[in-house]
Amino acid sequence: MPKRTKTTLGIALVLVVLFASPAFTQTYSRTITAWFNNLTVKLDGEVLSLEGEPFIYNNELYMPVEELADLLYLNLNYDEEKGVISIDSNRLNVTDPDSSVIPVAFQKNYQIDSLNKRIAELETEISLLKSGRLPYERITSLSEMESYLRENFKMMDDVEMTLQLRSVGKNQLRLEAYFKGSDASEWTNLNRRDIEGWVDDIFYAIRELYNEDAIIQGDIRRGSYRGSQYATYWTRGSRLFYDFRLAEHKENLHVDSKKIEDALSKRLKRYDNASFTYEVFVNEYDIDVIATFNKNVTKWTPHVKMRYLKRLKTEVERVYDDVNVYGQLIEEHQQEPLVSFSFDGDLIRSEDLLDEVEEYLDKHYKTFKYDGDTFTFTYRVTEGPDDTLTIDLEGDFERSDRDWQQVEAKGEYKFKRFIQDAYRYVEGLWDVDIYGEVVDENLEHITDIEFYGSGGSSTRSVQSLSF
Repeated sequence: MPKRTKTTLGIALVLVVLFASPAFTQTYSRTITAWFNNLTVKLDGEVLSLEGEPFIYNNELYMPVEELADLLYLNLNYDEEKGVISIDSNRLNVTDPDSSVIPVAFQKNYQIDSLNKRIAELETEISLLKSGRLPYERITSLSEMESYLRENFKMMDDVEMTLQLRSVGKNQLRLEAYFKGSDASEWTNLNRRDIEGWVDDIFYAIRELYNEDAIIQGDIRRGSYRGSQYATYWTRGSRLFYDFRLAEHKENLHVDSKKIEDALSKRLKRYDNASFTYEVFVNEYDIDVIATFNKNVTKWTPHVKMRYLKRLKTEVERVYDDVNVYGQLIEEHQQEPLVSFSFDGDLIRSEDLLDEVEEYLDKHYKTFKYDGDTFTFTYRVTEGPDDTLTIDLEGDFERSDRDWQQVEAKGEYKFKRFIQDAYRYVEGLWDVDIYGEVVDENLEHITDIEFYGSGGSSTRSVQSLSF
């Protein structure tokens, strides 16, 4: 849509608004004049960034109720058929503490506060690394790095740790950590965040002071090198992954990562001439799936990759159907993932795959021909609201060009079919409604696009264009 210019004096816009008549339960439209006064909305002193801009009509202030409900932790539902808006306050208005439950908003605020505290802790630890207390100096040997770690990371909270650091290949280091058997109860009192934060800080120190390309792997054990293994960790790209399989008090008791690994290795070891190995790591609320392949996947089209991800999702849900899944497809001996993805309800999300679809559309659906003239378009594919996609088209022409004016005057049907072919390709990957915009080379708005099923039909199509 064209961008709306804002001024401090405000701008009056003529809007066509649908109203519902309480007497006849029918909708009707009315043209009104509303004022957009560049209003700023604050919540608890913080400025809110709202997609829907507040406006004033008949001296009444109107604001986007859906966005506000989300920000206030209210559950809002609009039943279009019945014309009913339902708001669930999460019992925030209950005044009797003995009869109320813990409000959802308070729980969310607690989680947010916890995360903010963790961010503050990490920032403090980073500053310590760069301060005089933790000497910020260039370390040139592995033995120096080991001594540095033993001096500055000898305690994990109340647990005394012994560290060993050795080289196992180019840029590859093995970090072994041990705690005394007498500290077993203190270890039990630690949570996953304490342990992961401690190892993350070591990883940061090694890369910052010794080798910026360092890859570490290792274990945390009780007693000695041959003691019981409680946690393992290793590097993928710039991130550490953890497995707490043998630390039962750290594990999500509802999810067995080994069970998922075995299921994937049995049912999805090969797919479309490519072979896979799987590693599954359980976090507090979700699981990470690392699928390593040895060939052919790099040649897959977006459609083949999506079919594989759908099959992977099915196989995980055979084992557990109520977990959040985040994953990566990584080529053997490579560090950076080919595709990162997540499973969110029924939707498969992947920014990498969206980028590939963009490239595919730019290659195969870029030219539109009409009456002897050729117009070239580039595509922008992004996730839209409410499980939709947004696909925008940018032309290589100005809207005022005479050739394009012929399209707007007589070629709507043919141009609509051109868009529909591209959208239906994407629909074959993500079974969702699609919306978008067509702009010229100066980003001037030409028309909006709506691609959905109408009149009760399950077949989606591009709706009429309005130039």
